[in-house]
Amino acid sequence: DCKIFFTKITLVEYSKKMHKIRFINYYGKFNTNIFAKSDNSYGYYLSYPGIKLAQILEEQYNYKVVNDESFDTIVFIDLDEELYNYAKKIPANIRKILILAESPIYTPFPHNIKILADNIWTKVISYNREIECPNIYYYDIAITGIQIPICTLSPPQTTIQDIGCNISSYKNDTRGYTKDRDTLLLELLDKDMLHQFGRGWAKHKNYKGISNNKIFDIARYKYYFAIENSKYSGYVTEKIADSILAERPCIYFGDLENAQRRFPNTFVPLEELNINSFLKAREKLFDNYDYYYANVLKEKQNSIHWCDSFLENMLKAITI
Repeated sequence: DCKIFFTKITLVEYSKKMHKIRFINYYGKFNTNIFAKSDNSYGYYLSYPGIKLAQILEEQYNYKVVNDESFDTIVFIDLDEELYNYAKKIPANIRKILILAESPIYTPFPHNIKILADNIWTKVISYNREIECPNIYYYDIAITGIQIPICTLSPPQTTIQDIGCNISSYKNDTRGYTKDRDTLLLELLDKDMLHQFGRGWAKHKNYKGISNNKIFDIARYKYYFAIENSKYSGYVTEKIADSILAERPCIYFGDLENAQRRFPNTFVPLEELNINSFLKAREKLFDNYDYYYANVLKEKQNSIHWCDSFLENMLKAITI
């Protein structure tokens, strides 16, 4: 039972009336349970930000989370046509908030500007800084840090020397950069330059099975190879953060500008998904390893703030 800390959230006065709020997730539809626990195979305590938000609303803003039709506020976490039609039937006096959390390659429907600009939404919350529509707040994708303590990790000198790892599922998917990513990863496996964890990969001497704990497995290697499935402004997911929590620098392919803003000098950019670009990035990482490693340790201490942007903007959208 870990003590959970909460930092830097500015509270505002709000009505003493008991409010009821419902959360509906595109993936869980009408059976969403914001308190559901998650393991660490996809990221470090991915359920924590939602649980923390619900906790703050209940303890400090007089909200009760419900899973029925008694709500006076409803939050849609991503959207499809079925959920959109449901939202349009909800009375106008009910606060309706839409948060964009997933990549548009997987949930294209809510990224349509006509959907986002619909006046049914009290607020729209998006990580994508390129989207402009009425009543929008921008947030950084929430990632759990050392609010939940991590076991002691060994220094890089004890790891598999000069070898990195990647943790992702083989998807045989043409959306986004998935196909190019998997092609490059397979090439690196064949050249004994990388170890691979995840689901769906064919048997290979450098395939190490499914990861049950990303932080522990990344810490066994000198560096991590992090690849986003798509590039959108602000779409910086848990990948770099998991590497930081494991106390390892990484090579990163994704939104480099916002990644640098959020996790400064903790990674080496990968400009293109090909072997030559990878070799250049790896050489830069090895030549400056102590510099990146020191920044990783520094940023890990700052990780208690990785949820702040999400929590602050969600509280504003819900309570103001």
